[in-house]
Amino acid sequence: MGALTRRRLRRATAALLLAVVLASAASGCRALREPIGEETSGATEAVGEASLLRVAVCWPAAPLAEQISTELSVDTPNLVVQLTRGDDPSPVQLLAENQADLALVALPAEGIQPSTVPHAWQTYQPVLLAIDALGVLVHERSPLRTISIEQLAQLYGGSVLDWSALAAGSGAPEWVSTPAGAASRELFVARVLSGEPPSSATVLVPNDRAVSEFVAAHPKALGFASVATLGEGVRLLALDGVTPSAANVARGDYAHTWALYALVSPSAPAAATAWIALATSSAGQELIAERYTLPE
Repeated sequence: MGALTRRRLRRATAALLLAVVLASAASGCRALREPIGEETSGATEAVGEASLLRVAVCWPAAPLAEQISTELSVDTPNLVVQLTRGDDPSPVQLLAENQADLALVALPAEGIQPSTVPHAWQTYQPVLLAIDALGVLVHERSPLRTISIEQLAQLYGGSVLDWSALAAGSGAPEWVSTPAGAASRELFVARVLSGEPPSSATVLVPNDRAVSEFVAAHPKALGFASVATLGEGVRLLALDGVTPSAANVARGDYAHTWALYALVSPSAPAAATAWIALATSSAGQELIAERYTLPE
């Protein structure tokens, strides 16, 4: 068996196990703790014998973490990467409590320009990896193409009772949100709802991926989520006339973004350094650019 064939087989095995992990993500909003890597059996023995890297990641950074972790596992057969996905508890909290070696966190940004990194993060050697956009999405068959922040605020305030009010067909809209504490909801509430919570009629789902899945299954639905987490069956709207494309984010035309940082525990194993090195390499940047905007 050639080296290329063995590498493809290892990557396929890692991706298959990762798919099983992701299938359980929709079952609840709590963080998930599952290993990814080559080992599909004997996981307890593998953790005991192999190097273990614990990675805590917010939902907007989940696709990034999965891509880099899978690639690192392919290149390092004796490494087990344990991913904890979720915003509650936050990745920073898990890092502070020594329940993670590496954390991927989302810091509100303005387009391509990241905000000032909190002073408390400096002990974790923050590394800027990517810029992710908050997108507003509808079903792929929805006639709606663009929406304003004012119209979004009216929808999530419960004052739009029929899509005809927005010249978007007819029928009662279903507006969807992630739970309080989620990175996407915090940014949406701050940027769109001026700090006010959505109305009690809002449909709550566990995470950004679940928002995409709900909207894909409900033609009258509208939601907001990390652009990087979107699946099939949905379409992004232009917000105040601007779509959250990588090009628009890179030009600074779309402002509603997060800067995604990697934070490393001072006591992290050497595998954390290898993870960062891969993520910031040309190969890692190419992987990240498939779903995110690369920082300047």
